[in-house]
Order: sequence, then structure tokens, then C-alpha cells
Amino acid sequence: MKRIRTTIGWFTAFLCVTLLWGSPAMAEKYGLYIAGTQVTDANCNALKDIQDVTVAEGGEFKYDPAAKTLTMKGVTVSVEGDKEAIWNADIAGLKIEVSGTNRLEATNWSPLNCFTTTEIDGNGSLTTASSDNIAICVNGTTLTISNITLEATGKWGIAGDDDNHNETLIIKNATVTAKGTEAAICDLKTFGLRACQITAPAGAEWKDEKHAVVDAAGNPVKEVKIEPAAAKEYELFVAEVQVTDDNCDDLSGIDGVTVAEGGEFKYDPVTKTLTMNGVTVSVESRNAIWNNGIEGLKIEVLGSNRLEANDEGLLCLASTAIEGNGSLTAIGGIVGVYVRSAPLTISNITLDATGKWGIAGSEGNQDETLTIANATVTAKGTEAAICDLKKFTLEGCQIIAPAGAEWKAEQHAVVNADGSKAKEVKIEPELYIAGTLVTSLNCNALKDIDGVVVAEGGEFKYDPATKTLTMKDVTVSVGDGKDAIKNSDIEGLTIEVSGTNSLKGNSGLSCLASTEIKGNGSLILTTSDGAAVFVGSTTLTISNITLDATGKWGIA
Repeated sequence: MKRIRTTIGWFTAFLCVTLLWGSPAMAEKYGLYIAGTQVTDANCNALKDIQDVTVAEGGEFKYDPAAKTLTMKGVTVSVEGDKEAIWNADIAGLKIEVSGTNRLEATNWSPLNCFTTTEIDGNGSLTTASSDNIAICVNGTTLTISNITLEATGKWGIAGDDDNHNETLIIKNATVTAKGTEAAICDLKTFGLRACQITAPAGAEWKDEKHAVVDAAGNPVKEVKIEPAAAKEYELFVAEVQVTDDNCDDLSGIDGVTVAEGGEFKYDPVTKTLTMNGVTVSVESRNAIWNNGIEGLKIEVLGSNRLEANDEGLLCLASTAIEGNGSLTAIGGIVGVYVRSAPLTISNITLDATGKWGIAGSEGNQDETLTIANATVTAKGTEAAICDLKKFTLEGCQIIAPAGAEWKAEQHAVVNADGSKAKEVKIEPELYIAGTLVTSLNCNALKDIDGVVVAEGGEFKYDPATKTLTMKDVTVSVGDGKDAIKNSDIEGLTIEVSGTNSLKGNSGLSCLASTEIKGNGSLILTTSDGAAVFVGSTTLTISNITLDATGKWGIA
């Protein structure tokens, strides 16, 4: 059984409180410990003075809190008993910069213990050794080892918590030797190699179901060697440039790509996630982004993004999910978003797809499926808006324009009421006021819905970009089994309340997706035969306002 630290301990907590109470001016403390001593602004530039630390002549050992960087050059930390040589307790994004030759030793605990995201990088070497525990412990977080030469030797070499398997280890262009009398690399959820490979023992490989590097027989290996290799290529192209280990951390340098200040464009091969934040890809080549074979690719959309190319803005030849809280415009000279022989899921984002065909498959006779969940989608095509798909599914949203438009499986398309293929389709998440669907057509004039009264000087509107419903001096009163307000599937809906407001219906408020009510006003909800506020398998947060809920059940 591994010894995995789970808390700082009652004595340390008591000591911290005592010192805080008794001292009018304390050094700022950081969630980083060296040989059992907490790093503070008083000692961060002289960590060599901590007991059990030795720094070679010309070496360096210091912590820069602004950059979250621990610098090690010619450092040895050797501890016994219940201490780690280095423990990152809660500095998310800690970088350990390694140069020269360094060594961490411990007995009962791990020489290096990471409670939160940590990266070890540099051009030096680091040896970690434990006589009775994990040489490097990754505790419920992600550890990245880049460029350095590292040797980890213990009862376990590099390991996570054997009960949780929530940990991720990423090794990039590094030389790593892990040795364990029990196992070399184990008890991790995810293990990724970038620009490096397992070179010994022969046939060793990572197995997800074993949470370990195993031999050909499926047994965890006790010694593994990882060495740099040629940059790996991925079946993902941006502006027809292939994504590789060399460029995946920053795709902004590709010709035709522009990233706004504060934005981000990168691909994580371990999680198969392409992150877009403030990205524009505008090219005269065939595709702006092309998933040529990464099954389960996730495109995370943040901020405002745009794809524009001669043929397709986005081409998906393998299963792809586009999600996030941002917006994406995809413009193609032929197809805005092209789905070929693979499923595509669009969740939560705002998407505008334009071309001869907006969103399209290949003749609708293969495996193209499109699922739109809780998203705002506009598809426009001079030939057709959404077509040539085998299957089309809406979850928590619906077609709101053109009137009468619907999916017809036999035509593999969204069609108009007369059966012709629709050339512009608008799909929006489901929010109802007095039984009426809120859309981009009525969201700024909710006062005109039957059953709604807004007092002079009041306001009632919905902003789909921020998912905010604003109520000021609003009354909604409906019968016929309707809810005054029903959030059917807008995750993260905010209801901003000011003034005096009243909701009366089958339920005053029905929440089937996460909702927050906040503001400085009051809200009265009443019903005669149901729940004044109904919370269905989700989370409701009520902040700062005055709320009165009366019914057969008040809040249920």
C-alpha cells in the first residue's frame, strides 16, 4: 500500500493559525514545501538555507512566485521520516526549471509529490529516489516532464493514487528512466508521450485498462526507459499544415492563422482537444481545419472564432465534438461544415455555417450523423442549409426558423413546409416564457408574450450570448398547465432580478438545466397544485435576492 499524503495535517494547520493570530506582520506563504519547510516570500530566494538542502558551488535554488517557477541547479534535497523533498501542495501551474545535476531523496514519503498541475522542464538532470514509497507521486492532477533527463527509483517509480486513477502523466522530448520494485509507471488515468517513445523493455506499452506501462504479458513492468524520438504527426490539419508534436502547443505560427491578444490555439494529443480562443483561420487552400482521422476529437470553442477556406471551413472525417461557450463562424466555398462518414456533435456554442451547403454530409447514405445539443446554430446554403446526413438529432434545442421547417429522414435534410430543402435554418436552445419559446426573434421583447405584464420603467429580455434573462418589475401569470418560466435545457442560465417580480403558473419557475437567480430585487412564485420552484435533476443557485415560493411544494 502506498503512503499518499492527503492533508497538511492538524499540527501544521494549528501552527499556521497560531502564528497568524500571534504575528501582526507575516511573510506571505506559498503552497510549496521544501524538506518540510513552507516556502514564503522571506525564504524563496534562499532555499539553499533550508535544513537538508545542499546546493553545489555555482548552483541555484529559488522560487519566483510571480512566474510560479522553482529553479534548481546543482541541488540535492535529502530527507527522512514524514517529509517530502519537494511538495507542490497547491500552486497550480508550478514549473520546476532544472539545469545541472539535481537529486531528491526521501524515505517514508515521496521525494517529489504533486497535488496540482506541475511541469518539470529544462536541460539538466533530476534523480528522485525513495526507499519505501513513490519516487514521483502524481496526486489527482497532471504532471508534465519536458526535455530533461530524469530517473525515478522507488517502490514505485512514477505513480498516482491507486484508489482514484485520476492522474495524468505527459512526457515530452525527455529521457526518463522509471524503476519500481512494485511497478515503474502505474496508477494513472492518462499517459501520453510526445516526441519520445518507450525504448525498453522490448514490447512494453501503456494500457488504459491496467493504468500502467505493461510488458507483452500484460504485467506492470518494473523498469522502463523512455527516450526522445522524431516528432509525432497527428491526423489533424490547420490551413493544410499537419499538426505535430513540434507545433501543437502553439498553432498561431501557421500561415493563414491569426490569434487575438489573450487568445489561444493549440492541440493536446493526450486529451485529443483542439482549443480555439479568438482564432481566425483564413486561407485560399481547401480546408481551414481538417480532422483526417482523430476519433473523438474535441474542438473547444472559447471567445469568437472564424474559419474560412475555398472548399470547407471545417472538414470532419472522424468523430468530432465541437463544444464550449464561445462562437464559431465556418465559411466554405463549398461547405461550411462538412461531415463525411462520421458523427459530429455541436454542444452549447454559437455556430454559423455558410457555403453552397451550410452543414452537409456525403449523399446521406453513409454514417454521417449530426447532433446539436443546447446550441445556437445558423446554417445557410445556396443549395441547402442542412442536408445529406443519415441522422439528425436535436437535444434541448429546436428549429425556430423558417416556420414549419423540420428534418425529413427520407430526404436526408431539413426541409420547408412545402418539402423543399431549407436554405437557411436557425436552431436555438429551449427557454419558455408562459409556454412561448424564447428565440432571437422575440428575446428583446418578452413583454409582448401573452400572460406577461411589465410595469412602466421595467424590463424583460433574454441575452443568448451571456445566457442572461433580465427581469425588472415583471409579472407572468399563466394557466393551462404552463410554467411561468421554464428553462428546458440552457445550462448556466442566469436570471437577473431587480425591482418586484411575480411568477404564477403550473410552476412559477421550472429548471431542467443549471440555473442561477441573482440580483437585488424580489421574486414571488406561486402555484396552486405543484411546486412553486421545480428543480429537475440539476442545480439551482439563489443569490442575494428576496424570494417567496408558495405552492403545494415551495421549492422541490
